[in-house]
Amino acid sequence: MKFVVLQDINGRWYWELRQIAGPPVARCSLGFSTREGAISDVRAVRERAPRCLIFDPLGNLEAEKKHGGL
Repeated sequence: MKFVVLQDINGRWYWELRQIAGPPVARCSLGFSTREGAISDVRAVRERAPRCLIFDPLGNLEAEKKHGGL
């Protein structure tokens, strides 16, 4: 997986999380006014993502984590 920082037609900066060879699997929803802002957000996601758990819409912890699968 890799993060790609790109600028849209309106001049806003976004990041995408992409497979090495394939389509994006995630994209930030908030556009940034500067490239540096988007890169800073990527760094924040990379720092916090390993600590994130997965929940269903009702707030229940997904079974994979409960059973040590993640």
